[in-house]
Amino acid sequence: MNEFVEYYTKHKISPVAQDISDLNLHIKRRLRLYSALGISGVLFKGAKILEAGAGSGYNTLVFLLLGAKVDIVEPNETGRIKMQELFNKYCIDEELYQIHACCIEDFKSDVEYDFIIAEGFLPAFPKEYRSKIAKGLLEHLSDKSTLVTTTICEFSYFFEYLRILLSFVLQESYQISKFDDLVDIFCVAFKSHLNSLTHASRPIEEWVKDTLPNPTTEHFSYSLKDCIVELSSIYKILCGGGGRYLHYWYESLSYSKS
Repeated sequence: MNEFVEYYTKHKISPVAQDISDLNLHIKRRLRLYSALGISGVLFKGAKILEAGAGSGYNTLVFLLLGAKVDIVEPNETGRIKMQELFNKYCIDEELYQIHACCIEDFKSDVEYDFIIAEGFLPAFPKEYRSKIAKGLLEHLSDKSTLVTTTICEFSYFFEYLRILLSFVLQESYQISKFDDLVDIFCVAFKSHLNSLTHASRPIEEWVKDTLPNPTTEHFSYSLKDCIVELSSIYKILCGGGGRYLHYWYESLSYSKS
């Protein structure tokens, strides 16, 4: 169990819920992201997908609704429970997915996947452990598959660092140690700013739990250069070249309703 999963498990959380009351907007938002990567949504119909760190399954839901078959690797029990509840709510055929209760570095499969998805979590780990995760991902990469992952540099994460710094000041000022009390204070403190983010889809409380008390934010960084260098060197060892992987810095995407 890694530091990320330990934090989630300790507090029994999976703080990655999204507002999908407008399901069509949620689907459009996800399709627009992948379109920016050069991946058309039509490619997901019938595709075999391996998704690592799927959280509560909100992004996975879109793949399933588009007709993909997904192997989901999620070590956090709370995430798996919420994910299953979400899929049941939208009547997702259970033959379209399998949920695996392990970390990606422990996952074994002989399936040749079309897409391997690892969104949002690689920057949360130090280089040494991230290398183990990368090997776990790339073991399932073939010359016909595409790996999609997230990079976050210091510049794109700058304002998050400022909020984290302010959260330390608040915690020290109020002398609060209980997790729920911290979350309440942080939600009030950052509400006005976070409400100004027009296209944000995650509730404030979820963002607070996932970011401010989370110990992994102390080293949250994974530049595009680091990603290319690390994955390229590992991939040559594992597969001898020939595969494709795609990286994209999506912080600047604007998700309009049009």
